[in-house]
Amino acid sequence: MTAAKPEYPLTLIVAKGGELAWLGHLDVARALERALRRADLPVRFTEGFHKRIKMRLPEPLPLGVGSDGERYVLQLDAPVDPVVALAPLAGALPRGLEVVAVLPGSHPEKKDVPLLLEFEAESAQELAEAFAALAQPLPVLGGEWRLVEPVTELPDGGRALVRLEAPPGARVSVGRFLEALRSARAGGLALRRVWRRVAWQVTDGSLPSPTPFLPATPASDGGDGSGVDGSATRPPPVEPR
Repeated sequence: MTAAKPEYPLTLIVAKGGELAWLGHLDVARALERALRRADLPVRFTEGFHKRIKMRLPEPLPLGVGSDGERYVLQLDAPVDPVVALAPLAGALPRGLEVVAVLPGSHPEKKDVPLLLEFEAESAQELAEAFAALAQPLPVLGGEWRLVEPVTELPDGGRALVRLEAPPGARVSVGRFLEALRSARAGGLALRRVWRRVAWQVTDGSLPSPTPFLPATPASDGGDGSGVDGSATRPPPVEPR
């Protein structure tokens, strides 16, 4: 009986924005796989005729929804320092995709992590009307979601932040929420931009998953860009308004 090979997991935090917010879920994974091949990391491949890099994907986001960082968990054949892994990936992805952090170990996002979504609509009034008409609760995968904070209007108008929370073990479906928001207003809702705001920086290596929604920014202490737990970080990309 062949002994199982040891696995060395590594978690990539990938931001998606600009025109590539319209790139499909599997297309993003393929672009990342090409970058990993060019980076010459000791990635582990699946068995079979068509070998693919062993990679756990995050939950898919709807087309057009950007994100500060989605988590992709790799399995490597040999240990690699996160700083060493980040360097060749920095310029290997197309503009609009960026590896903003590399975490040692496996850190997939938990199902019941709250979601913070930023909306930019053609009309501030229409956006407010849609949220006011939105019925609660709505179904999610494994339970019901709810708003845990009031909708926050941003100062330049036509934009709002909303935080959604699902019960333990459930997951908020961004696609279903957008569908419900658009249909809540009688005349529909024209959205210019939808963005998922996440904090991917790890502050406690003992946590099973990085704490969401921390105000800290990468390397804000003037350090070399390495996280306190050995992670490698880059400043998050700035999305043009």
